[in-house]
Amino acid sequence: MKHHQATETLLNRLGVSPLKRYGQNFLIHEPTALSMVQSAGIQPNETILEIGPGLGALTQHIPFHTNPYISCEIDRTYHAYLTATYPTNTTHILGNFIKTNAMLASVILGNLPYYVTTEILEKILRDYQGVRVAVLMVQKEVINRIEAKVSTDSYGPLAIMVSLVSDFCFIQDVSKTHFYPEPHVVSSIFKLTMHDRHKDIDRQAFFYFIKKMFLHRRKTILNNLIPEIKNREEGTLILKAAEIDENTRPEDISLETFIRLFNKLNIVKSI
Repeated sequence: MKHHQATETLLNRLGVSPLKRYGQNFLIHEPTALSMVQSAGIQPNETILEIGPGLGALTQHIPFHTNPYISCEIDRTYHAYLTATYPTNTTHILGNFIKTNAMLASVILGNLPYYVTTEILEKILRDYQGVRVAVLMVQKEVINRIEAKVSTDSYGPLAIMVSLVSDFCFIQDVSKTHFYPEPHVVSSIFKLTMHDRHKDIDRQAFFYFIKKMFLHRRKTILNNLIPEIKNREEGTLILKAAEIDENTRPEDISLETFIRLFNKLNIVKSI
Protein backbone atom coordinates (compact mmCIF):
# COMPACT_ATOMS: atom_id res chain seq x y z
CA MET A 1 0.00 0.00 0.00
CA LYS A 2 1.31 3.46 -0.91
CA HIS A 3 2.16 5.66 2.08
CA HIS A 4 -0.17 8.36 0.83
CA GLN A 5 -3.07 6.00 0.04
CA ALA A 6 -5.17 7.05 3.06
CA THR A 7 -4.69 10.75 2.25
CA GLU A 8 -5.52 10.21 -1.41
CA THR A 9 -8.63 8.25 -0.46
CA LEU A 10 -9.79 11.03 1.87
CA LEU A 11 -9.18 13.70 -0.76
CA ASN A 12 -11.22 11.66 -3.26
CA ARG A 13 -14.04 11.31 -0.73
CA LEU A 14 -14.03 15.09 -0.23
CA GLY A 15 -13.93 15.60 -3.99
CA VAL A 16 -10.84 17.81 -3.98
CA SER A 17 -7.18 17.82 -4.99
CA PRO A 18 -4.21 19.63 -3.39
CA LEU A 19 -4.11 23.24 -4.59
CA LYS A 20 -0.78 24.74 -5.61
CA ARG A 21 -2.01 28.28 -4.96
CA TYR A 22 -2.39 27.43 -1.26
CA GLY A 23 0.83 25.43 -1.11
CA GLN A 24 -1.02 22.27 -0.07
CA ASN A 25 1.47 19.49 0.63
CA PHE A 26 -0.09 17.25 3.26
CA LEU A 27 2.07 15.64 5.94
CA ILE A 28 1.48 11.87 5.77
CA HIS A 29 4.14 10.67 8.22
CA GLU A 30 2.37 10.20 11.55
CA PRO A 31 5.52 9.93 13.74
CA THR A 32 6.59 13.37 12.49
CA ALA A 33 3.17 14.86 13.21
CA LEU A 34 3.13 13.38 16.71
CA SER A 35 6.67 14.63 17.34
CA MET A 36 5.66 18.18 16.40
CA VAL A 37 2.77 18.22 18.85
CA GLN A 38 4.82 16.64 21.63
CA SER A 39 7.64 19.13 21.09
CA ALA A 40 5.34 21.93 22.21
CA GLY A 41 5.10 20.46 25.72
CA ILE A 42 1.42 21.36 25.89
CA GLN A 43 0.15 22.02 29.42
CA PRO A 44 -3.47 21.42 30.51
CA ASN A 45 -5.84 24.30 29.72
CA GLU A 46 -3.44 26.02 27.32
CA THR A 47 -5.25 27.22 24.20
CA ILE A 48 -3.76 25.73 21.03
CA LEU A 49 -3.89 27.56 17.70
CA GLU A 50 -3.15 25.58 14.55
CA ILE A 51 -2.40 27.39 11.30
CA GLY A 52 -3.56 25.66 8.12
CA PRO A 53 -4.41 22.24 9.57
CA GLY A 54 -5.66 20.92 6.22
CA LEU A 55 -6.66 17.28 6.72
CA GLY A 56 -5.64 17.24 10.37
CA ALA A 57 -2.25 15.49 10.40
CA LEU A 58 -1.32 17.42 13.54
CA THR A 59 -4.86 17.96 14.74
CA GLN A 60 -5.50 14.29 15.42
CA HIS A 61 -2.83 14.40 18.15
CA ILE A 62 -4.23 17.44 19.99
CA PRO A 63 -5.37 16.74 23.60
CA PHE A 64 -8.90 18.10 23.11
CA HIS A 65 -10.07 16.69 26.46
CA THR A 66 -7.78 19.09 28.37
CA ASN A 67 -7.17 21.97 25.97
CA PRO A 68 -9.22 24.47 23.99
CA TYR A 69 -8.30 24.41 20.30
CA ILE A 70 -8.55 26.93 17.45
CA SER A 71 -7.89 26.18 13.80
CA CYS A 72 -7.44 28.75 11.05
CA GLU A 73 -7.92 27.19 7.62
CA ILE A 74 -8.19 29.08 4.34
CA ASP A 75 -9.75 26.23 2.32
CA ARG A 76 -13.54 25.85 2.67
CA THR A 77 -13.53 22.09 2.11
CA TYR A 78 -10.94 21.37 4.79
CA HIS A 79 -12.54 23.85 7.16
CA ALA A 80 -15.84 21.97 6.83
CA TYR A 81 -14.06 18.63 7.27
CA LEU A 82 -12.27 19.80 10.44
CA THR A 83 -15.47 21.26 11.87
CA ALA A 84 -17.29 17.96 11.38
CA THR A 85 -14.39 15.77 12.54
CA TYR A 86 -13.31 17.75 15.62
CA PRO A 87 -16.41 19.39 17.09
CA THR A 88 -15.56 19.15 20.81
CA ASN A 89 -13.79 22.00 22.66
CA THR A 90 -12.84 23.59 19.34
CA THR A 91 -13.23 26.77 17.30
CA HIS A 92 -12.69 26.48 13.56
CA ILE A 93 -12.05 29.71 11.69
CA LEU A 94 -12.38 29.94 7.91
CA GLY A 95 -9.95 32.52 6.61
CA ASN A 96 -6.46 33.66 5.75
CA PHE A 97 -4.35 33.64 8.94
CA ILE A 98 -2.40 36.69 7.80
CA LYS A 99 -5.60 38.71 7.54
CA THR A 100 -7.30 37.51 10.73
CA ASN A 101 -7.21 39.39 14.00
CA ALA A 102 -4.81 38.02 16.61
CA MET A 103 -6.37 35.42 18.89
CA LEU A 104 -5.53 34.49 22.46
CA ALA A 105 -3.42 31.34 22.41
CA SER A 106 -0.54 29.84 24.37
CA VAL A 107 0.66 27.32 21.78
CA ILE A 108 0.89 27.72 18.00
CA LEU A 109 1.36 24.78 15.65
CA GLY A 110 1.55 24.70 11.89
CA ASN A 111 2.96 23.27 8.69
CA LEU A 112 3.33 26.63 6.98
CA PRO A 113 2.69 27.10 3.24
CA TYR A 114 6.03 27.91 1.61
CA TYR A 115 4.76 30.87 -0.38
CA VAL A 116 3.69 32.89 2.68
CA THR A 117 6.03 31.53 5.35
CA THR A 118 7.74 34.84 6.10
CA GLU A 119 4.46 36.76 6.36
CA ILE A 120 3.01 34.18 8.77
CA LEU A 121 6.13 34.17 10.93
CA GLU A 122 6.14 37.95 11.08
CA LYS A 123 2.50 38.01 12.15
CA ILE A 124 3.14 35.48 14.92
CA LEU A 125 6.16 37.39 16.20
CA ARG A 126 4.50 40.80 15.92
CA ASP A 127 0.90 40.19 16.99
CA TYR A 128 0.82 37.08 19.20
CA GLN A 129 2.35 38.40 22.39
CA GLY A 130 0.63 35.95 24.75
CA VAL A 131 2.11 32.85 23.13
CA ARG A 132 4.42 30.60 25.16
CA VAL A 133 5.73 28.40 22.36
CA ALA A 134 5.36 27.88 18.61
CA VAL A 135 6.32 24.66 16.80
CA LEU A 136 6.36 25.15 13.06
CA MET A 137 7.40 23.43 9.85
CA VAL A 138 8.90 25.44 7.00
CA GLN A 139 11.00 25.05 3.89
CA LYS A 140 14.52 24.18 5.05
CA GLU A 141 16.13 27.26 3.53
CA VAL A 142 14.03 29.47 5.81
CA ILE A 143 15.91 28.05 8.79
CA ASN A 144 19.08 29.68 7.45
CA ARG A 145 17.40 33.08 7.61
CA ILE A 146 15.86 32.47 11.05
CA GLU A 147 19.09 31.48 12.81
CA ALA A 148 21.43 33.65 10.73
CA LYS A 149 24.21 35.40 12.61
CA VAL A 150 25.22 39.03 12.24
CA SER A 151 27.57 39.78 9.31
CA THR A 152 26.36 36.83 7.22
CA ASP A 153 24.49 36.95 3.90
CA SER A 154 21.33 35.42 5.42
CA TYR A 155 21.17 37.84 8.35
CA GLY A 156 18.23 40.21 8.12
CA PRO A 157 14.86 41.27 9.57
CA LEU A 158 13.59 37.73 10.18
CA ALA A 159 16.58 36.68 12.29
CA ILE A 160 16.41 39.94 14.25
CA MET A 161 12.67 39.68 14.86
CA VAL A 162 12.95 36.07 16.01
CA SER A 163 15.74 36.95 18.45
CA LEU A 164 13.83 39.94 19.80
CA VAL A 165 10.96 37.84 21.15
CA SER A 166 12.05 34.19 21.29
CA ASP A 167 14.70 31.51 21.66
CA PHE A 168 15.11 29.36 18.56
CA CYS A 169 15.54 25.57 18.65
CA PHE A 170 15.97 23.40 15.55
CA ILE A 171 14.12 20.07 15.90
CA GLN A 172 14.51 18.04 12.70
CA ASP A 173 14.48 17.91 8.92
CA VAL A 174 11.54 16.21 7.19
CA SER A 175 11.96 14.20 4.01
CA LYS A 176 10.02 15.13 0.87
CA THR A 177 8.61 11.60 0.89
CA HIS A 178 6.69 12.38 4.09
CA PHE A 179 4.26 14.59 2.16
CA TYR A 180 1.54 14.17 -0.44
CA PRO A 181 2.06 15.46 -3.00
CA GLU A 182 5.83 15.55 -2.56
CA PRO A 183 7.23 19.08 -2.47
CA HIS A 184 10.39 19.95 -4.37
CA VAL A 185 12.27 20.82 -1.20
CA VAL A 186 13.17 19.38 2.19
CA SER A 187 11.25 20.80 5.16
CA SER A 188 12.40 21.55 8.69
CA ILE A 189 10.69 21.72 12.08
CA PHE A 190 11.72 24.24 14.71
CA LYS A 191 10.50 25.60 18.02
CA LEU A 192 10.29 29.18 19.24
CA THR A 193 10.09 29.60 23.00
CA MET A 194 8.95 33.13 23.71
CA HIS A 195 10.78 35.33 26.21
CA ASP A 196 10.22 38.79 27.66
CA ARG A 197 13.79 40.09 27.66
CA HIS A 198 12.70 43.00 25.47
CA LYS A 199 9.13 43.36 26.70
CA ASP A 200 9.31 47.17 26.74
CA ILE A 201 9.91 47.35 22.98
CA ASP A 202 6.91 48.26 20.83
CA ARG A 203 6.95 45.24 18.50
CA GLN A 204 4.99 46.78 15.67
CA ALA A 205 7.12 49.91 15.61
CA PHE A 206 10.37 47.96 15.93
CA PHE A 207 9.45 45.51 13.16
CA TYR A 208 8.59 48.42 10.87
CA PHE A 209 11.89 50.08 11.76
CA ILE A 210 13.98 46.95 11.09
CA LYS A 211 12.36 46.39 7.70
CA LYS A 212 13.11 49.99 6.76
CA MET A 213 16.74 49.60 7.81
CA PHE A 214 17.10 46.58 5.51
CA LEU A 215 15.13 48.02 2.61
CA HIS A 216 18.43 48.58 0.81
CA ARG A 217 20.74 46.19 2.59
CA ARG A 218 23.83 47.13 0.58
CA LYS A 219 23.50 50.79 1.56
CA THR A 220 25.04 52.13 4.75
CA ILE A 221 22.92 52.42 7.87
CA LEU A 222 23.04 56.22 7.53
CA ASN A 223 21.56 56.13 4.02
CA ASN A 224 18.80 53.80 5.21
CA LEU A 225 18.11 56.01 8.22
CA ILE A 226 17.85 59.32 6.35
CA PRO A 227 14.38 58.66 4.80
CA GLU A 228 13.05 58.17 8.34
CA ILE A 229 14.28 61.53 9.63
CA LYS A 230 14.75 63.56 6.40
CA ASN A 231 18.02 65.01 7.66
CA ARG A 232 21.53 63.65 7.07
CA GLU A 233 23.17 65.67 9.80
CA GLU A 234 20.61 64.58 12.36
CA GLY A 235 21.04 60.98 11.22
CA THR A 236 24.77 61.23 11.81
CA LEU A 237 24.19 62.55 15.32
CA ILE A 238 21.70 59.78 16.16
CA LEU A 239 24.12 57.10 14.97
CA LYS A 240 26.91 58.66 17.00
CA ALA A 241 24.69 58.65 20.10
CA ALA A 242 23.92 54.97 19.44
CA GLU A 243 27.66 54.27 19.00
CA ILE A 244 27.30 53.12 15.39
CA ASP A 245 29.69 54.03 12.57
CA GLU A 246 27.63 55.76 9.88
CA ASN A 247 29.31 53.64 7.18
CA THR A 248 28.21 50.35 8.76
CA ARG A 249 25.83 48.21 6.71
CA PRO A 250 22.63 46.87 8.35
CA GLU A 251 23.79 43.25 8.09
CA ASP A 252 26.70 44.09 10.41
CA ILE A 253 24.53 45.44 13.23
CA SER A 254 23.44 43.20 16.12
CA LEU A 255 20.00 43.07 17.69
CA GLU A 256 21.14 44.91 20.82
CA THR A 257 22.69 47.69 18.74
CA PHE A 258 19.54 48.01 16.62
CA ILE A 259 17.52 48.33 19.84
CA ARG A 260 19.84 51.11 21.00
CA LEU A 261 19.40 52.91 17.66
CA PHE A 262 15.63 52.41 17.76
CA ASN A 263 15.44 53.94 21.25
CA LYS A 264 17.62 56.92 20.26
CA LEU A 265 15.48 57.51 17.19
CA ASN A 266 12.31 57.44 19.26
CA ILE A 267 13.73 60.01 21.68
CA VAL A 268 14.47 62.35 18.78
CA LYS A 269 11.02 61.86 17.24
CA SER A 270 9.33 62.62 20.58
CA ILE A 271 11.08 65.96 21.00
